[in-house]
Amino acid sequence: KMIHAKELFVDQLKRAPTASTVIRPTGFFSDMLEFLDMAKKGRVYLFGTGRHIINPIHGKDLAEVCVKAIEQTQQEIGVGGPVEYTYRQIAELAFRALHKKASIATVPLWMKRAMLAVMRTCTSVKTYGPVEFLMTVLTMNIVGTPYGKEGLQHFFEQHARN
Repeated sequence: KMIHAKELFVDQLKRAPTASTVIRPTGFFSDMLEFLDMAKKGRVYLFGTGRHIINPIHGKDLAEVCVKAIEQTQQEIGVGGPVEYTYRQIAELAFRALHKKASIATVPLWMKRAMLAVMRTCTSVKTYGPVEFLMTVLTMNIVGTPYGKEGLQHFFEQHARN
């Protein structure tokens, strides 16, 4: 539902008379802190095999893309960070930053679907919407044009020290 709402806005924006560029980042380093938080608690949970791929981007690198986009005429820019990772690799990086042995559990996809069905009937969209978004993202490849210099391992290490 969150993705659908964003796409409705993009459709409206494209029909507007003003020039615009839609920047589609794959995911942010700050979103990956969820992996670090789970690792701090001792276990990272992944849906499916954890083998789907993403190239998240640091906010600093994304800001450069946004500034450069002002001078371009592209209607859409799909962008990610310089390195592609599986979600399992991201979990391992989080444990490495904490100097902990990796403990990764996988949740079968049928369980994900069952959990979402229950949440849709028992909670409001405010509750299940973000969970649905996260569960969906973790079970698909999300790769954009590589850009930037910032590394996810370094980002995790900085946050692990704080």
